[in-house]
Amino acid sequence: MSFQKAQDLLKLAGMSASRHGGITVKEVAEAFSVNERTAQRMIAALQDVFPSISHQTDSERRRRWKLRDTSMLGMQGLYRRELVALEASITRAERYQIHTFWLIFCPIFLAS
Repeated sequence: MSFQKAQDLLKLAGMSASRHGGITVKEVAEAFSVNERTAQRMIAALQDVFPSISHQTDSERRRRWKLRDTSMLGMQGLYRRELVALEASITRAERYQIHTFWLIFCPIFLAS
């Protein structure tokens, strides 16, 4: 499996978990710009990787897949927004430490 396919599978898992009714083949095809047969293959791969996925048929006779157990989704690492927040926090901490350094040692340098 290529890196892009793995990313798509994780994105598909997130979609399936976040939507109240789950996802349909048509929604997957539209979201990933693929044909419906490829969307079916993607859902089959999703079922292989996440055995807790369930499916049901809605009132319009469309099958919907829903990921119930989302504990594995949290294992995918940091999201971009989390990295940005972490970087901003590090920058602020560095500024604060430099500021604290000058507050502590500036009077010593001025006195000597």
